[in-house]
Amino acid sequence: MSLQKLHQQLVEEIADIDGRISYFISFDEEEVRFHEHALTSPASTIKVPIMVEALRLCDQGRLSLKQQVEIKVSDRVGGSGVLKGMDLTSLTLRDLLTLMIVVSDNTATNIVIDLIGMEQLNVGFRQIGLTSTALKRKMMDLEKLHHGIDTVTTANDLHHCLKLVNETALLSEDSKRVFCEIMKAQQFQHKLPFYMDEQKLIVMNKTGSITGVENDCGIFQIGDRTVYAAVLCQQLQSEQDGIRFIQLVGKKISSLLEEEIKKKN
Repeated sequence: MSLQKLHQQLVEEIADIDGRISYFISFDEEEVRFHEHALTSPASTIKVPIMVEALRLCDQGRLSLKQQVEIKVSDRVGGSGVLKGMDLTSLTLRDLLTLMIVVSDNTATNIVIDLIGMEQLNVGFRQIGLTSTALKRKMMDLEKLHHGIDTVTTANDLHHCLKLVNETALLSEDSKRVFCEIMKAQQFQHKLPFYMDEQKLIVMNKTGSITGVENDCGIFQIGDRTVYAAVLCQQLQSEQDGIRFIQLVGKKISSLLEEEIKKKN
């Protein structure tokens, strides 16, 4: 199955979903896109660009993965994560980034946002080409969300971010290794990786969801072949429709990669 065939099948599926769908998927030099520049709430997928900017600042000597970062009682917020229920007063930046991605910890994310600064994060996003991504609120800031203020991104930006990290010298080799180690350990596997055999594929993904929004983005590798994917579903009347669609995308990506390896053998 070619990537173009995959694209045709996905567009047919989208017709039956009550919501707005966008995606950007690439395999080697081939790309397929659907409304990839549509502004969308990233939910927790924004944590990927946040980690990238933190690692860039470490490479520049402005931060250190080993530095201890204070955890205040006032930092604790609800939603996903474990820090809200732990009696800790500090963690290393590396540990905060790990929790931010692996269990999508909102408290860890907000501490990292405060450490770097929202303005610096947005500057960093623009510097690496995420021109449509803007961090406008911290995690679980429901008051801003109620007033229509929300972080935005696009499938194009998330795809660009993943590919930039994996294929260019954006990060040092040490920082790239940390990025990959943390992404591989990500625990929420119910979307793009749902049908994937992780004994065969390397999976590095990050999900995101809020009311009416279901997202996932990731890097998927088998042998020397790599697929990058960002799939964003918003204004969903049924979140399950979005989850099922993202699972379908992952299933087709897995089949595509496995077929290509069989051809080589």
